[in-house]
Amino acid sequence: MKINNLLVLILIASGLFVGCSKKDLTPIYSLNKSEASLAHNTTVQLKVDGATAETFTYTSGNSLIAIVDNFGLITGRRIGITYIKVSGNNFTDSCKVTVIPLYNIFKEPLTTFGIGKNEVKALEARTLLNESDNQLQYKGSTYERLVVYTFTNTKLASSLVVIPSSYSNDLGNFLAERYVMLQISPWIGAQIDQKYAVGAQLQSNLEWVVLYFPYQ
Repeated sequence: MKINNLLVLILIASGLFVGCSKKDLTPIYSLNKSEASLAHNTTVQLKVDGATAETFTYTSGNSLIAIVDNFGLITGRRIGITYIKVSGNNFTDSCKVTVIPLYNIFKEPLTTFGIGKNEVKALEARTLLNESDNQLQYKGSTYERLVVYTFTNTKLASSLVVIPSSYSNDLGNFLAERYVMLQISPWIGAQIDQKYAVGAQLQSNLEWVVLYFPYQ
């Protein structure tokens, strides 16, 4: 009986040892980042800690905001928040990616097209310079020479900002951070959610007119 009991204990112990060994050999994965912030056209590396030669799939929730390559290198595209999903080898996780602005050269005008003049006046904090039946003109800041709202049938139809050409580079970066380019000459871009579009054109007096209008 003692010999039999000893054999049983040896077998049980062996089973436990083998079980623990198998568990120890199971890879435990985790992402090196759960959140990441970056700017337009900058990168950050996302990787799976604990992985060796395993292959993982990286997918962007919104490629207009951020893209990711097959090796987890994230590139910021436009301002916003999206998630990079990582999957493979019985592992799934995601990283929250926030693309932040570097250029805040001016406060963009109201783009709630269809609202009335009184609503615009209540929402606009700039100094009113001139008012007519179909237009409101406001004093701009350092970068803005003028901000104008135009109305059709008493409803806001478009907004525009006049910017000196000396700020051309800053304006180009400002727009690239925020809008998807649709055409280059004249430059026209669309807001990510396609709620409105933006056009920018240099005038003969060396001022940029940046026009905001409904996307169609």
